[in-house]
Amino acid sequence: MGRSKRTINLGLYSNVILAILKTVVGMYAKSQALIADGINSTSDVAYYLAIKIFMKKSAEPADQEHPYGHRQLESISAIVVGAFIVTTGASIFWNAVTSIYQIATGFYSGSEKFLIPLIVAGVTVILKIWLYFDSKKAYVVSKNPTIKAIMNDHINDLLASLTVLISISLTYFFSDLYWIDPVAGGLVALFILKTGFEIVMESSTDLMDSIPDPEFREEVTNIILENKDILGVSHIGIHKYGPQFVLNITIEVDSMLTVRDGDFFCDKIECALYTKYIDTLKKVNIHYHPPKAKLN
Repeated sequence: MGRSKRTINLGLYSNVILAILKTVVGMYAKSQALIADGINSTSDVAYYLAIKIFMKKSAEPADQEHPYGHRQLESISAIVVGAFIVTTGASIFWNAVTSIYQIATGFYSGSEKFLIPLIVAGVTVILKIWLYFDSKKAYVVSKNPTIKAIMNDHINDLLASLTVLISISLTYFFSDLYWIDPVAGGLVALFILKTGFEIVMESSTDLMDSIPDPEFREEVTNIILENKDILGVSHIGIHKYGPQFVLNITIEVDSMLTVRDGDFFCDKIECALYTKYIDTLKKVNIHYHPPKAKLN
């Protein structure tokens, strides 16, 4: 939790500085792309504050009303991140479309030629690269879905800032390419929308206890079938809360198996799974029955 908290605070303070810097300089230079990037950083500040609240609550221990703890709040906070990103992207895209329409009708004045926006865009790219690698290290340690959402958002910000840097460079050196600035703002918005929707969909899947992905299912099945007395695996269900999960498994065994033997095999499977997923698996529930074809 300490590493995750540091990553969140680092992202928050960095985005406060970037939001002020990019918005003020963008308005001064009349750069649609830099203003759009500034608005993106402002939305980052808002959802980082929301994340801090959710993360503090998710760290509370399990209680009688919440026997699995509060870790699902991490997935909820990731959805909040995604929702902010989608809203921001939609707003920026609309502004870009409006500017492009003004160009087509002859009412667009273009951005001013200043070196400062170019410097700000360059510094933003460098800072976002550093923030991405910092959040990636934090995710490797914590497996926290909120940190993963932040990591993806840094990639989104990096691509957006690169687009802004290229557009400002072109308009600075080639004055007749003034139309690139609002187009770049629209491309930034598309990057933002894509990332936002991906975060919302992935975190929603975690909350809905979806069926495990094929790779994970195959891995668990292979661990179970290492025991030659297990005839098959009928069902694997997963209940996720944050980076941790509970497995619900149904296996097929010989119909002549005693309850004692069944309990012994289940203990062996549980031990193997706990060893494999030592940091994330919290509980295993195993049900066993004869193969369906032998049931009367």
